[in-house]
Amino acid sequence: MTPLRQRFIEDMQLRHLAPSTQSAYLSRVIDFAQYFGRSPAVLGLEEVRRYLLLLTREKKVSRSYFKQARSGLSFLYRYTLNRPEILPRIPYPRADRKLPEVLSPEEVVRFLNAATNLKHRTMLTTRYATGVRVRELVQLQVRDINRARSHIRVRGDKGSKDRLTLLPDPLLSLLEEYWRAVRPVPKGEPVPPETWLFPSSARSGRPLSRKTVLGFCKRTCRALGNFKRVTPHILRHTFASHLLEQGNSLPSIQALLGHESLRTTEIYLHISNYHLQGIISPLEKILEITREQTGK
Repeated sequence: MTPLRQRFIEDMQLRHLAPSTQSAYLSRVIDFAQYFGRSPAVLGLEEVRRYLLLLTREKKVSRSYFKQARSGLSFLYRYTLNRPEILPRIPYPRADRKLPEVLSPEEVVRFLNAATNLKHRTMLTTRYATGVRVRELVQLQVRDINRARSHIRVRGDKGSKDRLTLLPDPLLSLLEEYWRAVRPVPKGEPVPPETWLFPSSARSGRPLSRKTVLGFCKRTCRALGNFKRVTPHILRHTFASHLLEQGNSLPSIQALLGHESLRTTEIYLHISNYHLQGIISPLEKILEITREQTGK
C-alpha cells in the first residue's frame, strides 16, 4: 500500500466516514489513478475534469456513481492532498428529482405477511416500524432494546451519532417471539448485552450483512408473485411517509430518520398525500355549476 493511499484511508477514518463510504471513495480514487497511470499527487484540475467527462460521455455511469467519484476525489484533494481549490471548479451534477416509491398501508401488510420465515419477517418489520437504515438494522444489539421506555437506541449512524427511534408494542412482541426462537445462547445462561440482535447464524459472533437484508426483500417479493419491487429503502421511505400522513411534524420525522438536514426530510412532503386531505379539486366546482345550469 502506498503512503498516499494509507493517508487517504486514515483521513477518512478521522472524519468518521461510514465504512461503505470509505470503500466506495477508495475504489473511485484508485480507478482515477489507474486511468492516468500516475499518482493523484501529480495530477490536477485538468485530469480530474477529463476523468469525470470520461465517466459521463463514454462510460455513461449512473448519477450516483458519478457523484461518488466526484465526492471521493473532492475528499482526496481537500483533506489528504491539501489542494481544496481543485473540485469546486468542477460542476456538480443536478440533484435527481425523482420521488421515491412508497407502499400503501395495505401493501405493507401484504408484503410483511408474505415473509413466512420468522427472522425475515422480524427484520423487515423492524425496518418498516423504526425507519432505521439497513446498516443500522444489522448492527442492532440486545442492549439497544429498551422495553421500559419503549424505544430502540440506534448506535453510530451517519456522523457517528446515537439516536432513539420507536419501539411499538407489536414490534416488541414480534422481537420477543423471534428471540425465543433463535436465542443464540443456551437457556439459563445470561445473554451478553453486546449480542447481535440479528446474528448471521445462531452461534455466529457476526451480524448479518446488508446484502442479506436485500435478499430477504427480494425473496419476499418473489413469494408475492405479481407485486411491485420492494427494497429496504422503500420500507424506510414508507415509514416516513406514513408518519407524515398521521400528522407528525417534519422535525420529529427528521430526528427518527437521523437526517442532518431538514431539507432531506422535506422530500416526504411530495410523496405523502397528507397535504391533499381537505383540498377540493376545482373540477368539483365546475361540475356543481354544470349541474345547476342543466338541472341534472
